[in-house]
Amino acid sequence: MLALAIGVIQGAAQVTTVRGIVTTEEDGEPVIGASVIVKGTSLGTVTDVNGRFELSGFPPSATRLLISYISLMAKEVAIAPQVSVTLKSDCLLYTSDAADDGE
Repeated sequence: MLALAIGVIQGAAQVTTVRGIVTTEEDGEPVIGASVIVKGTSLGTVTDVNGRFELSGFPPSATRLLISYISLMAKEVAIAPQVSVTLKSDCLLYTSDAADDGE
């Protein structure tokens, strides 16, 4: 029984909390409402008005976070106590050659 109790205590000690912030590469502004998901689970959250998030209670086997937001490129990062994520724009700028041809 003692070994079982020690195992439960050790398992509980492995569960940590990750806190972080998500910003844009273009202007460094916080990303409000970005999805932050623990890879391989259904556990997740969204960033607040300051681009910040906090997650806890994920399994000890979890090692990666998936961060995404519409019009920004999704990013996968390692789980750590403090995470700072910068997302790049997913939008492409197209130039029209038709304007040069007089069309």
